[in-house]
Amino acid sequence: MKKFLSLLLAAVMVFSVTAIVPASEAGATYALEEALPGATEQGPEWNYLARVDEGEWQALYYTAQWGDNWQYSETPDGDGIYFSLYLSEGKAIAYPGWMDGQRYSIAARYTAPKKGTVTIAPWRHMLSTYGDIYLDDEGAWVIKPKEEGGITAVITKNGEELYRGDSSPTEVVGSEAITVDVAKGDEIWFIVEPHEDAEGDVLINDLSVTYGEEARPSADILLNLPVSYGGEGIYSLHDTFMSAEEQGSEWFYMQRLGDGDWAELNYYPEWGANWQASPNPDEDAIYYSLFDWNGVGAQAGYDILSNEPYEIAAAFKAPETGTLRIAPWRHILFSNCDFQSGTIVYEPYEGNTYAAEIRKNDETLYFTRLSGGMQTSEELSVEVEEGDMIYFIMRPMELVDVNSETPTVRMDDIMVTYEDVSFDGSFEVMAPVSAEELETPASEPGDPKP
Repeated sequence: MKKFLSLLLAAVMVFSVTAIVPASEAGATYALEEALPGATEQGPEWNYLARVDEGEWQALYYTAQWGDNWQYSETPDGDGIYFSLYLSEGKAIAYPGWMDGQRYSIAARYTAPKKGTVTIAPWRHMLSTYGDIYLDDEGAWVIKPKEEGGITAVITKNGEELYRGDSSPTEVVGSEAITVDVAKGDEIWFIVEPHEDAEGDVLINDLSVTYGEEARPSADILLNLPVSYGGEGIYSLHDTFMSAEEQGSEWFYMQRLGDGDWAELNYYPEWGANWQASPNPDEDAIYYSLFDWNGVGAQAGYDILSNEPYEIAAAFKAPETGTLRIAPWRHILFSNCDFQSGTIVYEPYEGNTYAAEIRKNDETLYFTRLSGGMQTSEELSVEVEEGDMIYFIMRPMELVDVNSETPTVRMDDIMVTYEDVSFDGSFEVMAPVSAEELETPASEPGDPKP
């Protein structure tokens, strides 16, 4: 879940980590990531700055309580201003943004320690959703771009602009390697300016300066691109859910405790695309929900006081009378998932204490226990009246230890249509999925009650 820092981070800069050559040697590389760890003072080569609108640049304050962290405000918790540059898990990160109609830009400034010819490594940048920039097992950056908003990245030498570029929501953009002559004391600035009301992370890769004419090699970048599952004539849960801030008009996000009535989940934007059973999940310690985790996921379980099951569902409200076709629902019960080399890889959850069900109003159309691998329902066809509800339900089937891990069900493949169109094209644009090559056939419809 995206909890801590989600209110803080509007945009970030990330720079890849590689070994540094001692500065005394020819071809020495000065990398920001190498300067930040343990530094409690600015300089000598790297300085960290911010400015409001077009005002003067000011030095950031070292904030020891948060580790290798440099803040715009000397008392960020006191005034609520958290624009900063800091180190997180080996990544140099900057957080620019907007507050009270003012733009806060962040910069890293490099000061040349000697005369010579230097090469600035290619500087790549992209606005991403919070928490969706990380290194995969192969050492490549994985980014989930944000479709709205953006940043402008600028490189200058002593005030002369060497590069200016805007981020893109669909591809990695940035500068080429830049070779320039410097005198001792010359300043090379790397500046990130957020576009109006931009929110999200910003990847700015390979921030380094090398003496000589060869730039430091860049890490690979993989894009976890947003996809449109539905296509023309198809109602897709994924397409609606990722940008929804209200329930309806076709898709609803629902919960039910025990044999009670279905009720709407509560929108919880602090954690991104997230709908919670409780309006105050941290206070109530109830986290059953629908949320974005490399796609739409659902978590259900038991109420710790009543031992009644919480069911979580995505529900489609029929906008008209007719024959509704329901796409095969490819679902998996998993404990973890990751985006690796263009594929969403799932770690299956062992056990069969949960079930997936498709229901029209009170009639069960499909039911299966979830156990270990990927399971896929058949395409279904059902007659509906305007206003009928089709529920896609994650249901806990057996009371488990409340301290045990809560698994997640993949909900991404939920699609319906009234049209004579094929779902095949929709499946083709989905990010591939992997579950340790496990493909478990769905069980026959049976008793949907525990």
